Order: sequence, then C-alpha cells, then structure tokens
Amino acid sequence: GAKVQLGGSDHVITIRAGYAAVADMAESPVDADEMLLRAVRALHHLRAEGNGSFLRSYEQIAPSTT
Repeated sequence: GAKVQLGGSDHVITIRAGYAAVADMAESPVDADEMLLRAVRALHHLRAEGNGSFLRSYEQIAPSTT
C-alpha cells in the first residue's frame, strides 16, 4: 500500500478495484445495474483471494461461455 500522513501519523492505504467492461454499452444486452453487480463481484473475489492484487475484472472470474 501507499503511505500517507494524516494528523502527524503515517498510515498505509490500499486501494482495490473490481470492474466490468463491454465493447459498446449502447449495443450490449447487459444493463448498467448488471455492470455494477459484475464489478462488485470482481471486487469480492479480489478481496477473498488476499494475494496482494489490486485490480480484478469480471471477465477474470466469470465462467467461460465459449
């Protein structure tokens, strides 16, 4: 994590993010609510892994449909 100073004390902060993406939101069958849920699921998986990763896409955790 990054060190920041607040109130004269050093603190370590860690930022983690989950995300979901589509090539063309206007043409996607996935709506904005589902995109947000997918991003949250990706973040939950990232936290559960606890391996020091900071970023996870939904596509990395979703079962393959091919």
